[in-house]
Amino acid sequence: MEHTDVLISLESSLNQEISSYVYQGSYRKKGNIHCITYTDSQEDTVTKVRIDAGPKSMVLVRAGSIRTRMQYDPSAETSVTYDFGGFQTAFILHTDRYELKVLENSIEVHLSYSLREIDGTAVTKASQHLTVRF
Repeated sequence: MEHTDVLISLESSLNQEISSYVYQGSYRKKGNIHCITYTDSQEDTVTKVRIDAGPKSMVLVRAGSIRTRMQYDPSAETSVTYDFGGFQTAFILHTDRYELKVLENSIEVHLSYSLREIDGTAVTKASQHLTVRF
């Protein structure tokens, strides 16, 4: 199944600050993986985003002004390098909750996670709710 013009809604909370975004993008299903792509354009930055959401984990890849690869897997902590305009920082990603809901005309992804700096000095709590409507 493939849809080239889908509505993607993202509600994100970072340290209790809530942001909402709406994107146009594409969706296709490969086996049991739901592939979502869209372009995130904010002010003077443009970043291509790809999400591969499976039954037990999800991978988010950003390419462009912001570059990263994040694997949200409740069974394991993963390391993340985040590159924004040549500034790089590294984190440990701990996924507290990952849930994928497949509905007739949409899919929903719910995430709760924390990012810990490699040296352990700071922890950022975050959550996301992503809805893709076909």
